[in-house]
Amino acid sequence: MTDEPSAEGEHPIVKLVNAILLSSVKKGADAICIRRGGAAAEVEFASRGGPFEHELAPPLRLFDAIVRRLAVMASLPYRRHDEVARGTIHLVVAGERHYRWEIEVGGQGDTTAVVLRRHLE
Repeated sequence: MTDEPSAEGEHPIVKLVNAILLSSVKKGADAICIRRGGAAAEVEFASRGGPFEHELAPPLRLFDAIVRRLAVMASLPYRRHDEVARGTIHLVVAGERHYRWEIEVGGQGDTTAVVLRRHLE
């Protein structure tokens, strides 16, 4: 993944997830939390151990697709609803900067949440 414009024809969910991850890197976030909100999905960033701050609110209908895209990126195994899936997403930004995000997906239905924590190397 690069911070250059997305390739023409790239799926909108891929673009959205890439934008979330790039924005978190640019803002220096240590953690990302994505969960269902009332009328929209909630994407929040936290920096330096501080509280999560609202970042954006994609339409709620995109929440499941965002979770699936992150799961694919992290090669997460299939999980039952009562399990937590864990994995890693490795980002390369601008061909030179490397970031590793530890990801956890848990809950079911309205309680499903994704938490990504940047692994500091």
